This record gives sequence, C-alpha cells and structure tokens, in this order.
Amino acid sequence: MTKPNIIYLDLNALNPKQWPEIRGRLTSFLALSDQLGIAVSMPRAVVNELEAHVRRNFRSNRKKVCVAMARLNELCGKSNPQGEIETLLSEEYLESHFGQWIAEFTSTWNIQVCGLPSVSTETLFRAANEQALPVESEGKGFKDAVIFCSVLEDLAGTSYERAILITDDAKLANARPDHFGFEGLDAALDTMSLEDGVSFLRSEIDRSENEAWERDQEVATEAARRDLSKLVEYVERNLDLNQYKPSALFYAEEVSCLTEAEVGTVETPTPIGREAGDVVRVEIPFKGQLTIRHGDRNFHSHTTERTTHPEPESPTRTAV
Repeated sequence: MTKPNIIYLDLNALNPKQWPEIRGRLTSFLALSDQLGIAVSMPRAVVNELEAHVRRNFRSNRKKVCVAMARLNELCGKSNPQGEIETLLSEEYLESHFGQWIAEFTSTWNIQVCGLPSVSTETLFRAANEQALPVESEGKGFKDAVIFCSVLEDLAGTSYERAILITDDAKLANARPDHFGFEGLDAALDTMSLEDGVSFLRSEIDRSENEAWERDQEVATEAARRDLSKLVEYVERNLDLNQYKPSALFYAEEVSCLTEAEVGTVETPTPIGREAGDVVRVEIPFKGQLTIRHGDRNFHSHTTERTTHPEPESPTRTAV
C-alpha cells in the first residue's frame, strides 16, 4: 500500500466518550500524519455527530451531579445552591465551549473540515431502498451514508490519488462509492481502523524513530508493572460501583478485593518532537478479577459476592 495523500476521520476515531481529551493512539496518529506531510480532514457530519454525542454525555452526567448535589444538600440541611455550579452545568456553557474545542483541535493538528455533501435525496433514498452499505434495513446507517458521501465528494474535488478513511465501522469499510454515484473512486479510497492506521504510518517513518518509540513503550511498561500495587489501589478507589449492580433491586456496596491484576504493553504517544522531561499521557491496558459485596435497596447486607472481570482495554468496564 502506498502512502495516502489525505486521511479522513470517522467519529469513532475521535473516541467521543473522552472528548474533548485527545490522547493515546489518536495523538500518535495525528503526529505521524503531520510528520509525513499527509493532509487530514474531518467531515462536517462527523463534527455534528460528535456535538450530539457530547451533549448526550453532558446531560447524562449533569443528571447524576444534580441528584448527588440534591442528596448532599438534604444531608446538610441546605437548599439547592445557585450561581457558579449551575452556570457550569448549563447547556449554554457546553455550546460556547464545544466550538472552542473543535477550533483548538483542528488548529493544533492542522485538520480541515469538509462540508456536507450535495448528493441528492433521490440518491440517498435509492441507497436506502437497496440497502446499499452503509445503509441497512429500515434506513439504519443514514448518518454513515452522509459521512461516506462527504468523504467521496471531497476526494472527487481534489487531485489526490490515494485516501484513507479511519473508521472501525464495518459497514463503511464495505461500502462502495458507485452505489452513491461516485464512479472510479473504489481504487482511490481505503478504510482501516485507527490502530491499523498507526501501524501503517509507523512503517513509513525511519527505522531509528520506530526503535526509539519501542524503547519508550518498554520503559513505560516496566514502570507500570513496578507500580502495579499502586494501580490496583487507584482502580479500587475510583471505580463507579453502581455499574456492577446485579439487578435493579441491589446496589454495589464495596469492593471486596481486586486480584490477579496485570498490565499489558503500555501505549505511549510518539516521541517525535518530544524533549527530555516532557510530561505525556499514556494508556495502560489493565485487567484483573474484581469481587464486589452488594446490598439491597433497604441497605440490608448480603454475604453473596459478584465476581467480574474487567476487560484489558479499560479498568472500568466489565463482562460478567
């Protein structure tokens, strides 16, 4: 595969759950793209979808905060406070800051935003009727189709010969440009995941830089494994226990123990452009066996225990 002229970002590449924090593989990917002189673009439809996702996240967390504040005020015998906290929890605060976050993100990484496509409603409706991917039955995948057409239309208006769409969406990966009226772009556009994208771009940089990066990861991994006991303590202290309740009738009471903990290879950002002493964020794959003691809603303790197994990618998600 030859080096692309331009790279497009789908929503899942931006890790919207952590927005506006940018870290890990995305940071490395954008730094590598910049070093290799590859243009990066983001469809306006992705920006709009990201804003909607951030709003849902904001409202969900605001509800939790308000419930907690009301409970604390009851315990303290105080009325609901006004002023600064309510300002921080307002939709206006979010709206004013989202545009600022996007502007900072795009300017920091030199990302262009391509507009919504001019593809006709008839074309999209026909694709929906024929269930042409990324559209599925009952019209599911319409937003993905708009993103796909945005990428195709922008690419068709350039002289670029090679492009990559970074996405984890299998429907987009299997979509065909000709189903949306864009002939001759099948060979020009590839799709790959963010992880595969980092690996591909790493293959394009100097061997010495890759070796420095690998040493960086080895040092970080060794440090994390040396401090495993501190990581276990941190995870136990910061888990949101209510997500581990066995049913709606029970609440998670306390962490009984976290055992069989281990750390995988630590993901570090690219060392490109970094100076000695710089502080950087790293991603630590962590897994272990978590035992939780629970009680019922009437605060009667139970002796039964629930054992969960956090997935390697996140210490706060479990699969029972």
